[in-house]
Amino acid sequence: MGLVCNLSLRGTYVAVRPVPKVGEPVVASFQLPWWEQPMTIDAVVCWDNSGSRAPGLPAGCGLEFLAPTWSDQGRIEAVVWAFGRSVDLQRAVYDSDLH
Repeated sequence: MGLVCNLSLRGTYVAVRPVPKVGEPVVASFQLPWWEQPMTIDAVVCWDNSGSRAPGLPAGCGLEFLAPTWSDQGRIEAVVWAFGRSVDLQRAVYDSDLH
């Protein structure tokens, strides 16, 4: 279980421990504002921030979405464009599940 901290059109940053290894495939499940049903997207870990090297970000990892459905991509785009090109979701806390 982790916390989605940032969302972009192609991926997300998730605060999670333990941090999965770069290159590891994961399945990210999370809920976005305005939609009740959570989405589940295959992703790959593309960035490791386990040592909290990036200022302002908790330990976690960057995920690249692999093949979101058209519906999920549309929902992501709607949220990103509504909040700006990179969405800071820490104010609207949504749990995510990586497995």
